[in-house]
Amino acid sequence: PLSDVCSSVGKGDEFRVRCFRLVGMPGRRRRALCPPIKKPRMNPPRDEDDEDDEERKPHRRTAKDEDDDSDDDDDLLGSDDKEDLGEDPLERRAVQAKVDEAVKEIESGRRTFLLLGDLKCADVALTKKNPALVTAKAVLESPHILVERGVGTTCVILLKRLRALGNQSGSGTTIGNNLFDFELIPGMKRVQAAIKSSMWQDALGMLLAMSMFTREDNMYLYYNELWLEKAKFKGYINGYSTAWKALLARSNADLGLDGCRPHLIEMLSSFQEEMKRVLEDVYAEFNFKLDFGLSGASN
Repeated sequence: PLSDVCSSVGKGDEFRVRCFRLVGMPGRRRRALCPPIKKPRMNPPRDEDDEDDEERKPHRRTAKDEDDDSDDDDDLLGSDDKEDLGEDPLERRAVQAKVDEAVKEIESGRRTFLLLGDLKCADVALTKKNPALVTAKAVLESPHILVERGVGTTCVILLKRLRALGNQSGSGTTIGNNLFDFELIPGMKRVQAAIKSSMWQDALGMLLAMSMFTREDNMYLYYNELWLEKAKFKGYINGYSTAWKALLARSNADLGLDGCRPHLIEMLSSFQEEMKRVLEDVYAEFNFKLDFGLSGASN
Protein backbone atom coordinates (compact mmCIF):
# COMPACT_ATOMS: atom_id res chain seq x y z
CA PRO A 1 0.00 0.00 0.00
CA LEU A 2 1.02 3.60 -0.60
CA SER A 3 0.56 6.21 2.11
CA ASP A 4 1.81 9.68 2.93
CA VAL A 5 2.63 11.16 6.27
CA CYS A 6 2.40 14.92 6.32
CA SER A 7 3.96 16.67 9.31
CA SER A 8 3.67 20.34 10.12
CA VAL A 9 6.38 22.49 11.57
CA GLY A 10 5.69 25.77 13.29
CA LYS A 11 8.05 28.66 12.80
CA GLY A 12 6.64 31.87 14.19
CA ASP A 13 3.23 32.21 12.59
CA GLU A 14 4.22 30.15 9.58
CA PHE A 15 3.32 26.52 9.10
CA ARG A 16 5.42 24.34 6.93
CA VAL A 17 4.13 21.01 5.77
CA ARG A 18 6.33 18.25 4.51
CA CYS A 19 5.28 15.13 2.68
CA PHE A 20 7.14 11.98 3.74
CA ARG A 21 6.60 8.99 1.46
CA LEU A 22 6.18 5.56 2.98
CA VAL A 23 6.00 3.01 0.19
CA GLY A 24 5.36 -0.68 0.69
CA MET A 25 6.44 -3.35 -1.76
CA PRO A 26 3.43 -5.50 -2.71
CA GLY A 27 4.08 -9.21 -2.77
CA ARG A 28 7.40 -8.94 -0.97
CA ARG A 29 8.18 -9.29 2.69
CA ARG A 30 9.18 -5.84 3.95
CA ARG A 31 12.68 -5.60 5.31
CA ALA A 32 12.99 -4.48 8.92
CA LEU A 33 13.48 -0.74 9.29
CA CYS A 34 16.73 -1.15 11.19
CA PRO A 35 19.26 -3.98 10.99
CA PRO A 36 20.50 -5.60 14.21
CA ILE A 37 22.73 -3.19 16.06
CA LYS A 38 26.32 -4.26 16.61
CA LYS A 39 27.91 -3.87 20.00
CA PRO A 40 28.44 -0.10 20.16
CA ARG A 41 31.94 1.28 20.15
CA MET A 42 32.95 2.87 23.42
CA ASN A 43 32.90 6.65 23.48
CA PRO A 44 34.93 8.86 25.83
CA PRO A 45 33.02 9.98 28.95
CA ARG A 46 31.24 13.28 28.74
CA ASP A 47 32.69 16.18 30.70
CA GLU A 48 30.01 17.35 33.13
CA ASP A 49 31.54 20.84 33.21
CA ASP A 50 31.15 21.26 29.47
CA GLU A 51 29.08 24.11 28.16
CA ASP A 52 25.49 23.47 27.06
CA ASP A 53 24.86 21.42 23.92
CA GLU A 54 23.22 24.40 22.23
CA GLU A 55 26.42 26.42 22.48
CA ARG A 56 28.84 23.59 21.65
CA LYS A 57 30.07 23.15 18.13
CA PRO A 58 30.14 19.43 17.30
CA HIS A 59 33.49 17.73 16.74
CA ARG A 60 34.22 14.33 15.29
CA ARG A 61 35.01 11.36 17.47
CA THR A 62 33.44 12.69 20.63
CA ALA A 63 30.34 11.97 22.62
CA LYS A 64 29.58 15.64 23.19
CA ASP A 65 26.31 15.41 21.39
CA GLU A 66 23.08 14.76 22.47
CA ASP A 67 19.90 13.11 22.92
CA ASP A 68 17.90 16.32 22.58
CA ASP A 69 17.33 15.58 18.90
CA SER A 70 16.52 11.88 19.32
CA ASP A 71 12.77 12.35 19.89
CA ASP A 72 12.16 13.44 16.31
CA ASP A 73 8.86 11.98 15.13
CA ASP A 74 6.46 12.59 12.32
CA ASP A 75 4.77 15.37 14.29
CA LEU A 76 7.53 17.93 14.79
CA LEU A 77 5.43 20.59 16.48
CA GLY A 78 5.01 20.24 20.24
CA SER A 79 1.51 20.40 21.75
CA ASP A 80 2.26 23.67 23.54
CA ASP A 81 3.36 25.32 20.31
CA LYS A 82 0.25 24.09 18.54
CA GLU A 83 -1.96 25.63 21.19
CA ASP A 84 -0.06 28.93 21.05
CA LEU A 85 -0.32 29.09 17.27
CA GLY A 86 -3.98 28.11 17.28
CA GLU A 87 -3.60 24.96 15.18
CA ASP A 88 -6.80 22.96 14.78
CA PRO A 89 -6.13 19.20 14.44
CA LEU A 90 -9.26 18.86 12.30
CA GLU A 91 -7.98 21.48 9.89
CA ARG A 92 -4.63 19.78 9.65
CA ARG A 93 -6.30 16.42 8.92
CA ALA A 94 -8.42 18.08 6.27
CA VAL A 95 -5.31 19.55 4.61
CA GLN A 96 -3.59 16.16 4.84
CA ALA A 97 -6.55 14.51 3.12
CA LYS A 98 -6.32 17.01 0.26
CA VAL A 99 -2.56 16.40 -0.01
CA ASP A 100 -3.19 12.65 -0.21
CA GLU A 101 -5.80 13.21 -2.91
CA ALA A 102 -3.54 15.52 -4.94
CA VAL A 103 -0.51 13.22 -4.74
CA LYS A 104 -2.64 10.24 -5.78
CA GLU A 105 -3.74 12.18 -8.85
CA ILE A 106 -0.15 13.19 -9.65
CA GLU A 107 1.12 9.63 -9.30
CA SER A 108 -1.24 8.16 -11.87
CA GLY A 109 0.71 6.27 -14.48
CA ARG A 110 3.09 4.46 -12.11
CA ARG A 111 5.05 7.53 -11.05
CA THR A 112 6.28 8.50 -7.59
CA PHE A 113 6.16 12.09 -6.34
CA LEU A 114 9.11 13.10 -4.15
CA LEU A 115 8.99 16.45 -2.38
CA LEU A 116 12.32 18.30 -2.20
CA GLY A 117 11.26 21.25 -0.05
CA ASP A 118 8.29 22.86 1.67
CA LEU A 119 4.80 22.11 0.42
CA LYS A 120 3.86 25.73 -0.21
CA CYS A 121 0.17 25.24 -0.97
CA ALA A 122 -0.30 23.42 2.35
CA ASP A 123 1.31 26.37 4.15
CA VAL A 124 -1.26 28.66 2.58
CA ALA A 125 -4.15 26.24 3.18
CA LEU A 126 -3.32 25.99 6.89
CA THR A 127 -2.84 29.73 7.25
CA LYS A 128 -6.08 30.58 5.46
CA LYS A 129 -7.91 27.56 6.91
CA ASN A 130 -8.98 26.51 3.45
CA PRO A 131 -8.00 22.91 2.51
CA ALA A 132 -9.51 23.41 -0.95
CA LEU A 133 -6.39 25.43 -1.87
CA VAL A 134 -4.46 22.14 -2.01
CA THR A 135 -4.75 20.81 -5.56
CA ALA A 136 -2.54 18.70 -7.78
CA LYS A 137 -1.54 21.81 -9.74
CA ALA A 138 -0.67 23.67 -6.51
CA VAL A 139 1.34 20.73 -5.16
CA LEU A 140 3.40 20.62 -8.35
CA GLU A 141 4.46 24.23 -7.77
CA SER A 142 6.64 23.08 -4.84
CA PRO A 143 10.18 21.75 -5.46
CA HIS A 144 9.77 18.10 -6.43
CA ILE A 145 10.74 15.35 -8.79
CA LEU A 146 8.61 12.71 -10.45
CA VAL A 147 10.31 9.37 -10.95
CA GLU A 148 9.37 5.92 -12.17
CA ARG A 149 7.72 3.85 -9.45
CA GLY A 150 10.74 1.53 -9.10
CA VAL A 151 13.10 4.47 -8.50
CA GLY A 152 10.68 5.99 -6.01
CA THR A 153 10.18 2.76 -4.08
CA THR A 154 13.93 2.19 -3.79
CA CYS A 155 14.47 5.77 -2.63
CA VAL A 156 11.63 5.86 -0.12
CA ILE A 157 12.39 2.55 1.59
CA LEU A 158 16.08 3.37 2.03
CA LEU A 159 15.30 6.92 3.19
CA LYS A 160 12.86 5.51 5.75
CA ARG A 161 15.51 3.11 7.07
CA LEU A 162 18.10 5.87 7.31
CA ARG A 163 15.72 8.14 9.25
CA ALA A 164 14.80 5.33 11.63
CA LEU A 165 18.44 4.45 12.28
CA GLY A 166 19.36 8.11 12.70
CA ASN A 167 16.59 8.56 15.29
CA GLN A 168 17.70 5.69 17.53
CA SER A 169 18.74 6.46 21.07
CA GLY A 170 22.44 6.56 21.89
CA SER A 171 25.39 8.88 21.62
CA GLY A 172 25.93 10.78 18.40
CA THR A 173 29.11 8.83 17.70
CA THR A 174 27.33 5.49 18.08
CA ILE A 175 24.51 6.61 15.78
CA GLY A 176 27.02 7.91 13.23
CA ASN A 177 29.01 4.67 13.35
CA ASN A 178 25.85 2.59 12.91
CA LEU A 179 24.67 4.69 9.97
CA PHE A 180 28.00 4.16 8.24
CA ASP A 181 28.30 0.46 9.14
CA PHE A 182 24.77 -0.67 8.32
CA GLU A 183 23.53 1.60 5.56
CA LEU A 184 25.82 4.27 4.10
CA ILE A 185 29.01 2.34 3.31
CA PRO A 186 27.10 -0.72 1.98
CA GLY A 187 24.72 1.65 0.19
CA MET A 188 27.50 3.48 -1.62
CA LYS A 189 28.99 0.14 -2.70
CA ARG A 190 25.61 -0.92 -4.09
CA VAL A 191 25.30 2.40 -5.95
CA GLN A 192 28.72 1.93 -7.52
CA ALA A 193 27.92 -1.67 -8.49
CA ALA A 194 24.61 -0.60 -10.05
CA ILE A 195 26.33 2.11 -12.11
CA LYS A 196 28.98 -0.36 -13.24
CA SER A 197 26.17 -2.67 -14.40
CA SER A 198 24.33 0.23 -16.12
CA MET A 199 21.39 -0.16 -13.70
CA TRP A 200 20.85 3.60 -13.70
CA GLN A 201 17.45 3.69 -12.01
CA ASP A 202 18.50 1.42 -9.14
CA ALA A 203 21.55 3.60 -8.59
CA LEU A 204 19.49 6.80 -8.69
CA GLY A 205 16.98 5.55 -6.13
CA MET A 206 19.69 4.63 -3.62
CA LEU A 207 21.91 7.67 -4.17
CA LEU A 208 18.93 10.02 -4.01
CA ALA A 209 17.88 8.59 -0.64
CA MET A 210 21.40 8.93 0.80
CA SER A 211 21.70 12.49 -0.48
CA MET A 212 18.27 13.55 0.80
CA PHE A 213 19.02 12.06 4.22
CA THR A 214 22.43 13.73 4.48
CA ARG A 215 20.87 17.03 3.37
CA GLU A 216 18.32 16.93 6.19
CA ASP A 217 20.57 15.43 8.90
CA ASN A 218 24.36 15.61 8.43
CA MET A 219 25.32 15.10 12.08
CA TYR A 220 26.81 11.69 11.31
CA LEU A 221 29.54 13.54 9.40
CA TYR A 222 30.52 15.27 12.65
CA TYR A 223 30.09 12.31 14.99
CA ASN A 224 31.75 9.12 13.77
CA GLU A 225 34.93 7.09 13.98
CA LEU A 226 35.04 6.07 10.34
CA TRP A 227 37.30 9.02 9.59
CA LEU A 228 40.07 7.06 11.36
CA GLU A 229 39.91 4.61 8.44
CA LYS A 230 41.04 7.19 5.92
CA ALA A 231 40.72 5.14 2.74
CA LYS A 232 37.17 3.98 3.54
CA PHE A 233 36.04 7.44 4.65
CA LYS A 234 37.48 9.16 1.57
CA GLY A 235 35.98 6.48 -0.66
CA TYR A 236 32.53 7.16 0.77
CA ILE A 237 32.72 10.96 0.44
CA ASN A 238 34.27 10.90 -3.03
CA GLY A 239 31.68 8.33 -4.05
CA TYR A 240 29.04 11.08 -4.18
CA SER A 241 31.01 12.99 -6.82
CA THR A 242 31.74 9.93 -8.93
CA ALA A 243 28.20 8.57 -8.75
CA TRP A 244 26.32 11.83 -9.38
CA LYS A 245 28.58 12.67 -12.33
CA ALA A 246 27.85 9.27 -13.86
CA LEU A 247 24.08 9.51 -13.30
CA LEU A 248 23.62 13.12 -14.39
CA ALA A 249 25.35 12.29 -17.67
CA ARG A 250 22.45 9.94 -18.48
CA SER A 251 19.17 10.97 -20.07
CA ASN A 252 15.90 11.43 -18.18
CA ALA A 253 14.63 8.23 -19.80
CA ASP A 254 17.64 6.27 -18.50
CA LEU A 255 17.13 7.61 -14.99
CA GLY A 256 13.35 7.34 -14.92
CA LEU A 257 12.96 11.10 -14.40
CA ASP A 258 9.75 12.69 -15.60
CA GLY A 259 11.02 16.08 -16.79
CA CYS A 260 11.91 17.48 -13.35
CA ARG A 261 15.68 17.63 -13.73
CA PRO A 262 15.98 21.38 -12.88
CA HIS A 263 14.49 20.74 -9.42
CA LEU A 264 16.91 17.86 -8.90
CA ILE A 265 19.88 20.01 -9.96
CA GLU A 266 18.77 22.77 -7.60
CA MET A 267 18.53 20.34 -4.68
CA LEU A 268 21.93 18.82 -5.47
CA SER A 269 23.54 22.25 -5.74
CA SER A 270 22.34 23.14 -2.25
CA PHE A 271 23.43 19.73 -0.93
CA GLN A 272 26.88 19.99 -2.53
CA GLU A 273 27.57 23.43 -1.02
CA GLU A 274 26.44 22.39 2.46
CA MET A 275 28.52 19.23 2.34
CA LYS A 276 31.57 21.23 1.20
CA ARG A 277 31.11 23.55 4.15
CA VAL A 278 31.01 20.67 6.64
CA LEU A 279 34.01 18.91 5.11
CA GLU A 280 36.11 22.09 5.05
CA ASP A 281 35.10 22.86 8.63
CA VAL A 282 35.82 19.43 10.12
CA TYR A 283 38.03 17.50 7.68
CA ALA A 284 40.18 20.20 6.08
CA GLU A 285 43.29 17.98 6.13
CA PHE A 286 41.59 15.49 3.79
CA ASN A 287 41.39 18.16 1.08
CA PHE A 288 38.12 16.89 -0.38
CA LYS A 289 37.10 18.26 -3.79
CA LEU A 290 33.40 17.62 -4.21
CA ASP A 291 32.07 18.00 -7.73
CA PHE A 292 28.73 16.43 -8.68
CA GLY A 293 29.08 17.50 -12.30
CA LEU A 294 26.14 19.91 -12.10
CA SER A 295 27.34 22.32 -14.76
CA GLY A 296 25.76 21.31 -18.05
CA ALA A 297 23.66 18.61 -16.36
CA SER A 298 20.32 20.41 -16.68
CA ASN A 299 19.34 18.84 -20.00
